[in-house]
Amino acid sequence: MENSLKDQFYLIQKAIPDRVQLIAVSKKHSFDKIRQIAQYGQKDFGENYPQELIKKAKQAQLEKLNIHFHLIGPLQRNKVKMVLPYVASIQSLHSISLAQEIEKKAQLLNISSVPVWIQLNLNNEESKSGFTEEELQEFIQQIPSFHSLKFQGWMAIPDPSLSLEKSFNQMKTVARHYEGAVPYRFSIGMSHDFMEAIALGSDCIRVGSAIFGSRPV
Repeated sequence: MENSLKDQFYLIQKAIPDRVQLIAVSKKHSFDKIRQIAQYGQKDFGENYPQELIKKAKQAQLEKLNIHFHLIGPLQRNKVKMVLPYVASIQSLHSISLAQEIEKKAQLLNISSVPVWIQLNLNNEESKSGFTEEELQEFIQQIPSFHSLKFQGWMAIPDPSLSLEKSFNQMKTVARHYEGAVPYRFSIGMSHDFMEAIALGSDCIRVGSAIFGSRPV
């Protein structure tokens, strides 16, 4: 198992340019696998659930591993306070109310900087979180009021019925419009399409099964 995991990781690592951040999606995978990948040089791991992220971050601290956990799944407002001390970034900032809660709890906990990516719902899909175009216009106007949030760029989970290029072009159009307020950077691309995403210009990719194998049920 270890050799297979090592080989898979090195294959992915060699394929990725230095400019691209790799987040290894460790959702539902054991901490033993995280520990192995960390030994091979991986620093950034992605989790979908706050409770799982916190548990793994505490274990990493206990073992003095120099690794970071990023929340890439939905975050409920009542989970913000518990997750903030352990999260390296929140890639799923999907609403004004969530931004307000992060700002409030960051100040309460004396956390001066919370890196966040703005999640877009590119085609108003009911099954996905993220800002619609109308909601985004209102939010961008409020950005100066958020002192603890450090905006990193834009994140999206593409509509599977559309090409990745079309979804990425939609993101770029939004990003250009708001380039003065939010960095022109993108987190898009997963196990099945990360190389295409990199070719299109993604700055951050979220890769799980291509590294760890199938996710446990």
